[in-house]
Amino acid sequence: MDESNPIVLKALSKVYKKLTAVNDVNLTVKPGEHIALLGPNGAGKTTLLEMIEGIQPPSKGTIRLFGHPWRTHAKKIKPLLGIALQETRFRELLKVREIMRLFASFYGVNEQRINHVIDLIGLQSKTKTYYKKLSGGQKQRLALGVAIMHQPKLLLLDEPTTGLDPRARQDIWGIIRKLKSQGTTMILTTHYMEEAEELCDRIIMMHKGTFLAEGKLIDMLQKYGKGTKINVQVDKALGLQPILDTFRSNKTLVNDTTSCTLWSHTPAKTVEKIITLLNQTGGSIQQLTCQPPNLNDVFLSLSGEHLDD
Repeated sequence: MDESNPIVLKALSKVYKKLTAVNDVNLTVKPGEHIALLGPNGAGKTTLLEMIEGIQPPSKGTIRLFGHPWRTHAKKIKPLLGIALQETRFRELLKVREIMRLFASFYGVNEQRINHVIDLIGLQSKTKTYYKKLSGGQKQRLALGVAIMHQPKLLLLDEPTTGLDPRARQDIWGIIRKLKSQGTTMILTTHYMEEAEELCDRIIMMHKGTFLAEGKLIDMLQKYGKGTKINVQVDKALGLQPILDTFRSNKTLVNDTTSCTLWSHTPAKTVEKIITLLNQTGGSIQQLTCQPPNLNDVFLSLSGEHLDD
């Protein structure tokens, strides 16, 4: 049996009465790969991750981790996984080092490894601090430290930076980058576009339980992006109509009575034409910006919704 791929999912589904949370998905994750499951709340990301983690059984389909199914090889699979749930909470009156030692004892990990992990997650100055006195970012770093204590081959992270401020989010990113350099395989669920772009080799967009698209960032932008995004704001509503009439094929999106967004693969020519049209109708541009396509644009074009909907 091939044990080379950490994750192989085939025709995997999860149904709750009338709700299909995950619908017939297939996925193979190679060693050392960092995969992002990207999608809005309710897309099915957490449910899919919980099935991979063995927390929930699938309604149908198969899951093999390192070549083995959960049903017959749970004892062999568990030590290979590191898991950080969407919300991880520890005893409030335990200190950081006490928490680390507790989980280290489950795996027979020595004090040297504990110290190494504490250094990695940047909590050297907090080892004697009670859990309840840690900041949100410090708690998330501690949860990540516990997940990697036993040097797992596969790390599963569910929304690890949700609710954190930008500085704390960057701290978590730094830890994940270090783990990647060490060859750890990872699946990360997120609804932050920039998080998927920064940390992952391959991005999978989930929507209503299905995979809309997957691939490397640059390939997805080229395949599904609609070109440069041009935002135009004019001084009066009359000025929008010639733009809407001329660029209807660009899937122009009307934001309000004086602004719209359109996409173009020839942005310089498009901007020049917009200026000419407004000059002819007596309108004027209040603001105009051009932005390259991003993952939110791809998700919008495929689903009709924004990532943060």
